[in-house]
Amino acid sequence: MNRPRLKGAFAGCKWCHGSGCLQCDIEREKAFEARCQPILSVTHEEMRDPTLGPLIKDAIGADALVHAFGPDGGGMAEVEENCAVVSLLQTMRKAFSEEDGQADAHEPIPAEAACNEDGSENAP
Repeated sequence: MNRPRLKGAFAGCKWCHGSGCLQCDIEREKAFEARCQPILSVTHEEMRDPTLGPLIKDAIGADALVHAFGPDGGGMAEVEENCAVVSLLQTMRKAFSEEDGQADAHEPIPAEAACNEDGSENAP
């Protein structure tokens, strides 16, 4: 049954599918908040870290933004790509620093754990 669309109805409402109901405003706010999530969150400790700090500055620092939005830059897509790389590094660092007995992220990987150039693992 097609109901007429009311003024102020939210087209993405999961309750009325855009015809208008009391939940439209709530669903509109949820959709807005979902779109406004940050693409990268960085703590002060990560910025002061000697290995991660320069990578973050290279990704979202002033020079990186000037390049991204300059004549030879990739615009917002370049900024998002840089943030994705930093986010991946943050995730990897957290995974290695968990309390599951693995090496700390600041410690170098032991030589016996390294892989050969062809991708095969070194035998201990």
